Amino acid sequence: TLEYRDPSLPAVWRRLVIRAYLQMQQEDDARKALVKYERDYQTSGADIDWVLLQAQVLLKANRPDQALQVLQKVESEDEVDINALILIAQLQSNPKNAQSIYKNMRERLAGQVLSKPERWAILYVAYHAAKILADQPAQVLNLESMLSLDIRYPVFDESFQISADELWELYNHLGLVIANDNGLLFGNDETWAKLSDKLIKGQPEKALQLNAASVLHAENFSIKQHQHKTIVEILEKRVSGLELINKLYLHSNKVSDVSVLPDEVRYRLVDYALAEGHYYEAATLMKSLKEPPAGKTVFDWRMRKARVLILQGEYDESDKLIRKTFIEKPKISRAELDRYIQVLFDLQTVQQHEQVIKLFNLLYIEGLNKKLKREIYFWKAESYFSLSEYDHAALFYLKSGRAVTDASNDLWAQSARFKAGKSLMLAKIYDDAEKIYTQLLSITNSETRKALINQNLQKIRLLKSTKEKN
Repeated sequence: TLEYRDPSLPAVWRRLVIRAYLQMQQEDDARKALVKYERDYQTSGADIDWVLLQAQVLLKANRPDQALQVLQKVESEDEVDINALILIAQLQSNPKNAQSIYKNMRERLAGQVLSKPERWAILYVAYHAAKILADQPAQVLNLESMLSLDIRYPVFDESFQISADELWELYNHLGLVIANDNGLLFGNDETWAKLSDKLIKGQPEKALQLNAASVLHAENFSIKQHQHKTIVEILEKRVSGLELINKLYLHSNKVSDVSVLPDEVRYRLVDYALAEGHYYEAATLMKSLKEPPAGKTVFDWRMRKARVLILQGEYDESDKLIRKTFIEKPKISRAELDRYIQVLFDLQTVQQHEQVIKLFNLLYIEGLNKKLKREIYFWKAESYFSLSEYDHAALFYLKSGRAVTDASNDLWAQSARFKAGKSLMLAKIYDDAEKIYTQLLSITNSETRKALINQNLQKIRLLKSTKEKN
């Protein structure tokens, strides 16, 4: 009912509606909603999120002078996004300032140590100044730099973003100009290739643009693949080339199939995606690759693929891949076993315990050394415990504690037996639990552990007496 509703919620919803209008490019509706909001609620220049939203709506509605008035209410001079929007508003209000603003932005980029968000915001302003100046090479320069930054959290809302599609369009336009200047015609692939080879030596950025224009219009897959290879080879020589390749090929509507990329590039992009935690991208790339990279075995590659599938939540696909691998390779090395166990740890982390137990059962435990055996028994017990199958958990904890004959009283064994006692308690097998705790009490040196064991023994006696009375 209305009396129990948080009074701040309607205001939050109204702001969300304004953002939604902005994202749908309904600038006039966004501005009207903004005016109504200001009429109904008290606002402050100290609320930076609100100031940013106001300014972005007014800029999109082509009201830069009003946007400037709003932005200048903010007292802080260190807000990256506010300062950038002030400059965008100045560009909109007086386009004649574009040259001086562009020059100032490039000087700041060259002469200061900047955070990623600061650098991105300055580049964004420079890019818009370059658009007003109709300077396409400058637009390319700033767009490439922005996309190479791989910013995790956007500086502005979705309506004030840039995309890899814009860069492809610029490459295409500049590439077509180069082609026209040299009298090239579509379909004459040999002459395009000759000019590309010539440009690569002294003007690689022009070779990139020429190949981009060709690849966006060509139909022959093998020719397209060769041209993509040329584009990638040029970009890879740059400091942040791999980041830019990632954006151009995995975040653009201009490239519908990553298989146009050479295998070796896709392998490097897999490594990059995994390092950045972009698991969907890693999985997309891996699915496009049939063979493992040079120096890696099929087993290693598939285990890596299985881990990526797990991180994506595709547990059944991961399971199928693992089982297929074991059918094809019934014997594995110790290093391969370690990689396999790491996959099972990932499954345990995401609470897929039934699957973990079944996959542990694929291993021939008896053939392993005793130390490894006890580790596997322990992790198997952990999964049974998580499934509340306490009797099975106790069995494997005990197996773990007893696996190494001459180390049955070391800290690992004590920990396994302690957990076995707890599992037996939960399974209501009190006599066996009491026996294990009593044995542990006689060998444990830790006073803290002794106190814990005594507490559990008291609990067991209480539970046993309650059970007998019932």
